[in-house]
Amino acid sequence: MQITVTARQCEIGPELRAFAQHRLEKLAKYDEAIQEVRVIISHERKLHTVELTVHVHHQDIIITESHMEPGAALEIAADRLEDRIRHAKEKRVSAPRRDGRKGDVGAEPGPSDEE
Repeated sequence: MQITVTARQCEIGPELRAFAQHRLEKLAKYDEAIQEVRVIISHERKLHTVELTVHVHHQDIIITESHMEPGAALEIAADRLEDRIRHAKEKRVSAPRRDGRKGDVGAEPGPSDEE
């Protein structure tokens, strides 16, 4: 899984980058289809805003969180992203299966066709 960390209007240290890498690598256990996670950390006034973006199963999941500390904002956003991915997977796995098309070529004849 590729994790891209970007800082806007601020500088982030190697500790925060390593924390983001370590924390977001855990997402792979919820869904193996996750190939890339984008992290954008910005600083406005006294708040650090973290935006996490994941593209999985033909949809984008975007989580935004603000906090005074960038590490705390990243932790809260990662928790919310885990919950969202877990919920999406449960919904996808437990979805009812649909019947095939009516009148398939290889279908066996039904009881009304035997007459």
